[in-house]
Amino acid sequence: MSIYETKTGWKIKVMRNGYDFRDFVKGLDLKSQALAIEAQAVADMARGLKPVSGQLRHGTSLTLQLAYNETFASKWDWRSQGYRDKIKQYKKALDVFFIDECKVKRFEDIDTLLIDKFIQHLRLKGNGPKTINNKLTCLSTILKYMTHTGRLKHCPLIEWEKVGDNSRLRFYNQMEEDMLLELARTFYFTDNYRVRTEPVNHLMHDFIILLFDTGMRPWCEAHNIRGSWLTYDDEGLPLIRIPKAFTKTKKSRDIPMTGRVFRMLEKRCKGQDPDFRLFSKLMYKWHIGRFWNEVVRPTMGWGPDEVWYGMRHTFATRLVEVGTDIRVVQALLGHRNITQTARYAKVTNVILQNSIAALDSFGIKHQRPIQIEDNREDKHLPNNNPNEGQLHIHG
Repeated sequence: MSIYETKTGWKIKVMRNGYDFRDFVKGLDLKSQALAIEAQAVADMARGLKPVSGQLRHGTSLTLQLAYNETFASKWDWRSQGYRDKIKQYKKALDVFFIDECKVKRFEDIDTLLIDKFIQHLRLKGNGPKTINNKLTCLSTILKYMTHTGRLKHCPLIEWEKVGDNSRLRFYNQMEEDMLLELARTFYFTDNYRVRTEPVNHLMHDFIILLFDTGMRPWCEAHNIRGSWLTYDDEGLPLIRIPKAFTKTKKSRDIPMTGRVFRMLEKRCKGQDPDFRLFSKLMYKWHIGRFWNEVVRPTMGWGPDEVWYGMRHTFATRLVEVGTDIRVVQALLGHRNITQTARYAKVTNVILQNSIAALDSFGIKHQRPIQIEDNREDKHLPNNNPNEGQLHIHG
């Protein structure tokens, strides 16, 4: 027995695998509560948990915070700073609803019904489908990890929000690219003191070039690019090597550089520390968001279908236009499966015309000459029927 009577209550002490759990229940009439805490401590420690004093008044010591901490250390701690900041932001949304509003004490009390209410709560706050799914992904990862490690018996079902297919995103033509670059040169960027900041125009211009010519993911990859990412392949040709900590597939990825990207990055890296973020001064809210919403969309007459990610789609489409194998496009984009790549690469008139031209060229190259035999030779054939092959119409 691990509980001991004192003058004022019951002392609880449980030792398992070198971990010592201690607690105290005040009141000699509360022995049943002390026994329940002792039993829960034994059960939690058998599942690998480390309960602390005061946690087991409401049952298991597995709280949302503890589940998040363990999941973060295993799944997210190695990711980029920007990615980790996003996860922490999503965690705050979980705390506001499950802890502050619903007063959830035990992580296992988060069931499908409560998750549905969480989704409704996010909708009422004006969150869009993608934002809701991002927060659900954070919660789902915690739930799955706790189930995988045996902390939860089962993982509740989540009904995800329906979002548009990536294939709906359009690509940009050369004229539109030129217009974007021109707008980046001329947009009146200001800092907090409303003074024109010329370097921001240059940063925006070069950032757009980087997206069009590399197909990098805008925020987790391109916005985090450093001089240390620039290297050379075995043939001595320059390329960008994105570390696995910044990719979605957890695998590093090599992207050869176009001439203008190489010249631009070489200039920006000059005199900088290898770990300096080349576009760190380009702020998402004050620069990138304002530029797109206040200048690009009104000037170009664009709507919600035209987004920064369209430059990544443009990169894929242009590769297919010049005849690049779809598997190569997949490798350059860093997709897990080729189906996703196929949604990125749009079928353009150029692709259609090039395909038919290639087919036409193939036909001409392999065409055999047609030989027409003289019908007079038929007269020398045995059993010649002069009427063979003729159509007879009977009146």
